[in-house]
This record gives sequence, C-alpha cells and structure tokens, in this order.
Amino acid sequence: MPKIPADRLKLFAIITISYGLFYSANNFFTLSLYLEPAAHIIHLPSGVRMFLVLVAGVTGASAVALATFPYVYLGMFNQDLPLSIVSSIATGLIPLASIFLTRRFIQLRPDFSNLTIEKLFVISITYSVIHALCQQLIMLLFGQVRHPLNAVLVMFTGDITGIVIVACLLRLFAVLFVRNRRIK
Repeated sequence: MPKIPADRLKLFAIITISYGLFYSANNFFTLSLYLEPAAHIIHLPSGVRMFLVLVAGVTGASAVALATFPYVYLGMFNQDLPLSIVSSIATGLIPLASIFLTRRFIQLRPDFSNLTIEKLFVISITYSVIHALCQQLIMLLFGQVRHPLNAVLVMFTGDITGIVIVACLLRLFAVLFVRNRRIK
C-alpha cells in the first residue's frame, strides 16, 4: 500500500473537520430553507464543496464525503445507514466528477492558471445539474422524495446560489487581501 504524505493527511483532517462543522452549522441555521429532501433553496456548502474539491482534488472530495456522513446519518436521514453512506459518497464524488468531465472540454490547465469566469460557470452548471439529478435520484430510490422534479429544481437552485455567494465572497476576500498587502 502506498504511503500517504503527512501534508496530505493534515490537509484531509483540516478539510474534514472544518467542512463538517461548517456543513452542520449551515444546515442548522438554514433549516427554513430546506424545502425538499436533501435540498435547500440556498446552500452555501455546495459552493464551499465545489471550491474545496477544485483546489484539493481527491483529498478534498474524500474529506467532504467523510465530513457529511455524521450529519446526514444522525440528523437528515434518521440513522438510515445505507442512504447516509450512498449520499455522503455522492456528495464528495460529484464535484470531483464534474471537474474531471469539464476539464478537457474547457481546456482547464492543472494549475488553474487559465481559470476564467466562463470556465468556472461551466464547472458550476455541470456540478449543479449532476449533483441535483444524482442526489435526488438517490432520494427517490430510497423513498425519500415525493415530488422529484420539484426536488431537483430546488437542489439545482440551491447549489447555484451557494456557488455564486461563495465565489463572490472568495473574490471579495481576495481583493481585500491584495489591497491589504499593498498597504503594508
């Protein structure tokens, strides 16, 4: 078995813990935005998840999958172990698959040096469509959803709004960071 570098394990632990806390807190504080099974009309974790996986790759996807499990198992799906496992794995793999699917189409370099708003838009739409369809198919197969089309639309909308809000916040922090560095 290949040895995993210590910095990868540290990154995995940091992402798992911080994303898990953020995911749980967000879901707790936005309970009123939860309109369909596993679907919020505005879902910031979708934006955070996409950017984490974009930057950290397989490590980020694995951390996201592990971090979502406790909340979905203990809270969202009332200790339904098979549903919680499948949903958590899908939560981590879907952004990774979306990036891999779009990378060649949009000619994204491995170091992201040619990442543009248009390319980010393609990745975001691809991720949101695949995520909404896959997660709601999982919910349907496990008997959790009564209105599948509505659930897909709510989840898609929540993913897109989450991505846009997180992207805007990241851009704002980047501008403030650059401005602050120039002042020093």
